[in-house]
Amino acid sequence: MNTVAHTMAITYPPKIEAVFSGKCRQTIRLLKIRSIKEEGDTILFHDWSGKPYRSKWGRRLKVTVTEVFSLYYERGAWRSHPYDMDPGLTYTRQFMEELAKRDLIDPPTRECLEMVLAKLNDLNTLEGTEWQVIRW
Repeated sequence: MNTVAHTMAITYPPKIEAVFSGKCRQTIRLLKIRSIKEEGDTILFHDWSGKPYRSKWGRRLKVTVTEVFSLYYERGAWRSHPYDMDPGLTYTRQFMEELAKRDLIDPPTRECLEMVLAKLNDLNTLEGTEWQVIRW
């Protein structure tokens, strides 16, 4: 396995301190062509010294990815395997709430998780989006 190094900013305010203290060891990211992570890859997380994306990097934390899996949002449901002919597993409300809890979403509900993901990624809808859950 060839490991790859990635860089990611932490911008969700309730989560920033928890990531750097080790309390939170998960992130959920909109999947983009170059954002595929695999177990064993490294991530250099950073925060910002001032306004996000308009200031210098602040703290840094290097981690090794231990788990990664995809989520796909389609017709109001969270699923796996978006490209298979078989629609794959449909994740339960309980599973999504556990993801929200591990991601420090408050309150840790599916609805709040969806709202936070849409807002952080400037999306009007989650329909047809694919995400990666990355843990370290």
